[in-house]
Amino acid sequence: MPVKKALAFAREAGGVAAVSPVCKELVRQGWDVLVFSKDNGRDAFARKGISCMDLPIFDGMSLEGFLKGKWGVLPGLVLTSAASLPTIDMTEKLLWRWASSRAIPSVAILDQWQNYALRFSGPGADKKLEYMPDTICVMDELARREMLYEGLPDDRLAVTGQPAFDGIRKEHDAAVSQRREIRKRAGISDKTTVVMFVAEALKKDFGTSLGYDEISTVQFAGKILDELAAREKTDITFMIRLHPENKKGEFDRFAKKWSAIKTVVAGKELAAREAIAASDLVVGMTSVMLLESIISGVPTVSLQINSRTPSHCVATKANAIPFITTEAAGKSAISSVLCDVAFRKRYLDAQKSFNIRENATDGCVAVLNKIISGERLRS
Repeated sequence: MPVKKALAFAREAGGVAAVSPVCKELVRQGWDVLVFSKDNGRDAFARKGISCMDLPIFDGMSLEGFLKGKWGVLPGLVLTSAASLPTIDMTEKLLWRWASSRAIPSVAILDQWQNYALRFSGPGADKKLEYMPDTICVMDELARREMLYEGLPDDRLAVTGQPAFDGIRKEHDAAVSQRREIRKRAGISDKTTVVMFVAEALKKDFGTSLGYDEISTVQFAGKILDELAAREKTDITFMIRLHPENKKGEFDRFAKKWSAIKTVVAGKELAAREAIAASDLVVGMTSVMLLESIISGVPTVSLQINSRTPSHCVATKANAIPFITTEAAGKSAISSVLCDVAFRKRYLDAQKSFNIRENATDGCVAVLNKIISGERLRS
């Protein structure tokens, strides 16, 4: 029986995290998987122990020639993430279109509960949903319903779960056992209370349309922590964990901004799981890292101060954590979680209501095996 061949691609860190477990399982099952990436995605794949080839610019003819030279044939499947916004990178979308023109099935794995239509659209307002893979693996029924509302076709959606969440609790426990070493690597004392801010590139991607961005939110969180540390005479370290798309210089200016707290700016030196394990409280906006933190059992606060849109964090939609849109509510949540033991327990108990679909990697692989075998996903 011929070996099944797949071309895989992801560029964004979240997309890499979702695609990587599936690629590994396909290889374990005997598939020949050729992984491509670009920009920050190459390092993200390397951290997952996956070798990848650089695809800096999409050129269908050159790609086809390379694949035929390597395999003698084109792949039986194209597997990608669905993480890049059209104004940032179009490679996923161009791969779906290229696969369609060659009658190759294409599958995209979604990693987040937001910007559904945008992920499958071109950069112009008249390009909505113009780029579509044959199948989209989605996280749960909520995501499926929201995608249907935004106009995505039901016959292309397969509920599989999010592969990046498989094994999160086990990986978190392993990272916690190395907590002292992780903190030491980041220049953080083992005695201090660590509050991590999970940065994103919202300012670049959305401008002022959301009502908040990573700069306004980090300034708010830092001010609250500085006031709290001074008032309570407590030792707090504010760790700003950069997104791969962030410019470090934008955040270095915060290193000495507040006098009552120590501020540390961390980047690639700490993996997501390590940064969460080093933290006593995780604060952010809408990053998937907030969901990883919730699943790991670390108190997590989503700040969407002055939001002009409904919440972009699925855990707030599930009522596992509050949708915080005012400075007063944000100050209360952060202060109470850190200083009120009873409140912290109630908050953590509520977080536990956020449930994830188990064995997502197996779910995605089952879909891929059905597709490449010519089976229908739905009867």
